[in-house]
Amino acid sequence: MVAWGIHESQADRINLGMAGFALTIAIFFFSSVMDKLGRSASLMALGVLFVAGGWYGEKLRTQRLVSEVAAGRCKGDREKRTAARGD
Repeated sequence: MVAWGIHESQADRINLGMAGFALTIAIFFFSSVMDKLGRSASLMALGVLFVAGGWYGEKLRTQRLVSEVAAGRCKGDREKRTAARGD
């Protein structure tokens, strides 16, 4: 898929091929790790991974929201309500 995208200069095909490759590597890695750790330990490790990912995602979202508000690109609730009423 990547070679086909490179040959035809199509970024979408290259990205799709790379996503497939990354997914294959991730599946192999997690199946290998889960086999070595055992079922309960691997499920706990995945739980910790998901909690850490959620925490990081929320932190990133908050930083982006604060930067948008500081730059004036984000309307406040009052402005949204006023615009919805047509005042």
